Amino acid sequence: MLDFNLSTTQLAMIWAFAGLICIIPLFRQCKVQKFIVVPIVFVAIYLSFVTNLNFIGRPYYAKPDKFLYKHHTVDTIKEQKWITLWAMVDKQDKLYRFAYDKETEEKLKQSQKRSQEGMP
Repeated sequence: MLDFNLSTTQLAMIWAFAGLICIIPLFRQCKVQKFIVVPIVFVAIYLSFVTNLNFIGRPYYAKPDKFLYKHHTVDTIKEQKWITLWAMVDKQDKLYRFAYDKETEEKLKQSQKRSQEGMP
């Protein structure tokens, strides 16, 4: 079963509109319309990226002050260690990435253990 949400619908509408605009020069002989097609496709690509960024999201590069722990990982990216934290802040799930330090990792491991025991 397909799961459609607002962002998926927006993307489908953007590309349907761009596709219709691209088909118009096949049926009309106006040269001006042929030159309008390229900018419209570029605008559709840009809108797709903006919609995907809002839909998929990206991590905040900062440490949250207060949060409800969900999960964390320690990764090495380009020879630098990072902590990626999935947390609930202000009743919203958010992803954070910040530089690794041993003290923060220990606190997150304690939070992970408490979370596994059923204590948020």
